Amino acid sequence: MKVLISKDVFEESKDDRGRLELNFLVYLITIKQSYELLIDDSEVLSSEFVRGLNDNETRIFELAFTQSMTSSAQCDCQISKSGKDETKKKIFTREEAIMYLLQPLSLLVENSVNDAHFLRALFRAYATKESLKTAEENNELQFVNAGGCTNVEKFIKAQVAHYKEKTKFLKYWVLTGWR
Repeated sequence: MKVLISKDVFEESKDDRGRLELNFLVYLITIKQSYELLIDDSEVLSSEFVRGLNDNETRIFELAFTQSMTSSAQCDCQISKSGKDETKKKIFTREEAIMYLLQPLSLLVENSVNDAHFLRALFRAYATKESLKTAEENNELQFVNAGGCTNVEKFIKAQVAHYKEKTKFLKYWVLTGWR
């Protein structure tokens, strides 16, 4: 997943809490193998936050900026001050992004025991990378039981209600055997 941190996040992260949250976000994005950091504004490289980093940490931001500028990759989610007003698009505030990035991707299935065994066999047979297996081992992927195909819609509606209609927090792949 490609995660873009907007310039405004760096500008508003000058107090201790803001720096701590931004440091944690950068840690989550760069250390976990399932995320890729994107920076789309060169002013970030000269921000107070980046200037306070060591050479290795600074290179992470330089690479993120270069990757953003040289590839046509679009971000899957964005961290921005404007995220507080967004409910559907994957635009998050610092605090929301931490909550979102910490949760695993959920594979919503009708039967988490039997379907999980079947899907793991598919992963082993057809996955070109070990990423799916690694994601499950690192608790970044989980199988969630919907309680049968007739309950999938109810389950999703309950999750939407849990997040107070902010569907941007949903991180599910829904796999069912509709008849």
